[in-house]
Amino acid sequence: MLAGVHRALPELELIVNAHRSPVAIDRVRSGEYTLALAAGVSEETPDLQAEILLEETMALVPSGLKPLTLTPGATLSVLTIEPGSATWGLLQRRLRRQSKQWGFTIEVSRTLQSFTSIVQMARHGFGHGLVPEGVAHALGIRPHQLVHLPEPTLTRPVSLIGRPTSLSLPVVQHFYQALRQYLKA
Repeated sequence: MLAGVHRALPELELIVNAHRSPVAIDRVRSGEYTLALAAGVSEETPDLQAEILLEETMALVPSGLKPLTLTPGATLSVLTIEPGSATWGLLQRRLRRQSKQWGFTIEVSRTLQSFTSIVQMARHGFGHGLVPEGVAHALGIRPHQLVHLPEPTLTRPVSLIGRPTSLSLPVVQHFYQALRQYLKA
């Protein structure tokens, strides 16, 4: 995503860091960073402004990449992100609400600190992993190997976060519009 935006705006100098969402948001709060791209955060930044860029679809990486059928009335045990993550607070509420409509239940058996680790654990047979589709694809899981949840789809927001004054700057608005354009393509 950022590479595509950088190609569209070569005059823009991007300094990229990788942090968990709460750390990135704290750095914006402190003034160390102008912006943060954060996953799993939407309404939890009252002193900052969060502009949702997309809703990233969650999917299941079946244990050992073996075929998995979601059975009505069943409970599926999964590995997913730790409870202290920005994503989990939001996912937990959505999962509870949506599983009633799906007719089966997803139960968290174990948690890990990163979705990358969850994909790898699931790939190697340590349990089914509930992860963002993009993370699974980036780690070489093919779309047909994933198990997609039924409608309503489980998603997590990915937002551009900054101080309202920063988000109103012309250069930031240009960057934001380029991000939105890239994501539409």
